[in-house]
Amino acid sequence: SRQESQVLAVGQTARVIIILVTCLLCLPVLNVNIGTVVSFCGLGGLALSVLSKGVIVNLIGSLTIYLTQPFTLGDWVQTVDGEVDGWVSSMGPYHTVVMRWDRRPLYIPNSKLTRAQIVNASRMT
Repeated sequence: SRQESQVLAVGQTARVIIILVTCLLCLPVLNVNIGTVVSFCGLGGLALSVLSKGVIVNLIGSLTIYLTQPFTLGDWVQTVDGEVDGWVSSMGPYHTVVMRWDRRPLYIPNSKLTRAQIVNASRMT
């Protein structure tokens, strides 16, 4: 359901934050200067953001999908252009898997799904 997916998204976000904070708190035990790590993260973050633009866009797309819930697991979805037509079988941080009618999985990057016009046939009245 929609609420379960939102709870899952919040849980995954909280897990990542807890892991990062734990790693930062363990650095002094390993005799690593936190100031050096933070300054390296600033320069490294800039380089990483330039190099991994597509990954970051897909992660933001997955967050958008989790929060807006245009579809959930098991929904029959279609795009207006006809490229996507099938059942949502899994939703991950990078891509969503739609199982086609012939049982072939279609892996769609979340950034593409946030830009596409989606018809959710499972929510028709």
